[in-house]
Amino acid sequence: MHLTFIPGVAWFVIKVACFMFFYMWLRATLPRLRYDRLMAFGWKVLLPLATLNLVVTAVVVAYTGLGGSWLHASTSITPAQS
Repeated sequence: MHLTFIPGVAWFVIKVACFMFFYMWLRATLPRLRYDRLMAFGWKVLLPLATLNLVVTAVVVAYTGLGGSWLHASTSITPAQS
């Protein structure tokens, strides 16, 4: 089913109206986040998760060789010979 009979401007207005409806609906139903709780969540939860993600990714790349050619010593930069 092709909806080519609806002009592009009408599609844009419909999409904007749907977005605004859902945005206002979510904003009205969800509680506000306090700044101190949001900062505590960032420091106590998100920072440790990001650090764990970094460590796990480094271990996987180091042990599986999925890092690409930049990881191997054979492609390291050597000083120019004079």
